[in-house]
Amino acid sequence: MCGFIFYLSKKNIEISEKKNLKNVAKLIRHRGPDFQKTLSKKNIFAYHCRLSIQDLNKRSNQPFFSKDNRFMLLFNGEIYNFKDLKKKLKKKYNFITSSDTEVVMATYLVFGEKFLSKLSGMYSILIYDFKLKKVILARDPFGQKPLYYFSDKQSLLISSEIKPIQKFKRLKINKNEASNYFLNNNFANKRKTIIDKVLQIEAGELVKINKNIKIKTQKYFSKSDLDLRKIKSKNFSSCLKKTIKNHVITDTKLGVAISSGLDSRSICAILSLLKQSKKLAKAYFINFKNYNIERDEVIKFCKFFKIKLEIINVEPTHIINKFESSIKYNESPLGGIMNIALFMLCEKAKKDKIKVILGGYGLDEALGGYDILNPNIFVNKSISLNPILIDGSRLDNRYLIKKKFTFKKNRKIIMNDKYIHNKQIDLLLNDKIPRTLHMVDRFSMAHSIEFRNPYIDFEFIKNCLKIPKKNYFFNKIGKLPMRKILKNNFNKYENWFEQKKSVQSPQSEWLREKKIKKWVTKIINNKTIYKENSFLIKKNVKKYWKK
Repeated sequence: MCGFIFYLSKKNIEISEKKNLKNVAKLIRHRGPDFQKTLSKKNIFAYHCRLSIQDLNKRSNQPFFSKDNRFMLLFNGEIYNFKDLKKKLKKKYNFITSSDTEVVMATYLVFGEKFLSKLSGMYSILIYDFKLKKVILARDPFGQKPLYYFSDKQSLLISSEIKPIQKFKRLKINKNEASNYFLNNNFANKRKTIIDKVLQIEAGELVKINKNIKIKTQKYFSKSDLDLRKIKSKNFSSCLKKTIKNHVITDTKLGVAISSGLDSRSICAILSLLKQSKKLAKAYFINFKNYNIERDEVIKFCKFFKIKLEIINVEPTHIINKFESSIKYNESPLGGIMNIALFMLCEKAKKDKIKVILGGYGLDEALGGYDILNPNIFVNKSISLNPILIDGSRLDNRYLIKKKFTFKKNRKIIMNDKYIHNKQIDLLLNDKIPRTLHMVDRFSMAHSIEFRNPYIDFEFIKNCLKIPKKNYFFNKIGKLPMRKILKNNFNKYENWFEQKKSVQSPQSEWLREKKIKKWVTKIINNKTIYKENSFLIKKNVKKYWKK
């Protein structure tokens, strides 16, 4: 896991520009503290910082070059099928490292621009062709690893995070995009970002940029790739075991973010089934002060599976103390106190020298973990289409923003397989998962930790989508295929069929506590807020907060 910056200019880069580029590169050093390297030529500047996970030897450091030095690779992420790819490529390529970085280079050299269809993992990739003076960029199908760019007539600047671009080009907030957050809660999967003129490479996208800085984008992965008609169903159990096994390949210490939910507990259970529990150094659980409805279940589970448990106790004062740094690293709005708690979890894991953490994100979307996907609950009932914020709370934004909006009225829906399937894809590609992945990447990398999501895997999700939707549920309980596997293999542990706890954090209660209430009120009364965010209606914001 890493971070990188790439700068291309039509003219020779001046000494002052190089100095500035080196300075802004420091803003992403947290993404890779183990090794940093810069490359500077006449009109090119490249910087890479490495978090060593696979092949800890310096031979795998980046920028990584082809043997003829024609191609340069800057790579951020993990390729989970790199060992299988390496076996297939050995006849055509002579490997000198044991890293997935070299496998990415080899796959490109052998298959050209079609190489992305061979990769399984999370990644952002930059390949520069010194002969053709061409840049190729790519981002994984679900956008787990970020990539941003700024371009004008004279230059191109690419970065793993927004901060270096913003500082180098002295850019300001895009007020339209900031206001759109209140409307659609949509920022993570869009081309435009909350910073003016900084654009995002979209998930599942291949971008080609020539020497004249003309940019051509194309999708190599889209919604149609999850079309049920094109998907061949596989054995769910074997598919599940494969994705878990692939995601624990590492040469460093491994942890897991755990809760009482099935998603994270299932990872630990399957590792036990695969006889790989020893790879888990520790499980990390977020415990909110005076709100420990999950604690006993988590303790019981870890005791049963003999997992060392670390409890992260979160109090209201922590939210205040960590808020500014969380915003800094997230580079976008926060989705509530649960997100800040995850920031603290990663902070503790770093102190324990954990470099990789596993999480259960994606299983709810892929296997029917939400009421809105359950035909037993919502058949022929009305649902609201009003916008909802990241943490699930509703905001009547018509009164807060200086625009006129038309809200759709409630409508009847029919919960057939097609509707549920489309809703799943929307959650995975457009809605909750892009926002979650954005936050998870930023907060883990802020503490130099790689966060892996075994259930956000293309082959695993395809297999889940192929399962008949009725087989997801037993009355109000979802994710039935997973529960059955766990019950069959661990029948002495009786809580596999408990209904999901819907409340995740004491956000509503804590916002009314004296310290947090005073803190938020101070922010809302700050006149600068309304000068910098002119789309907000000051009196209505205050009125809404008081209410």
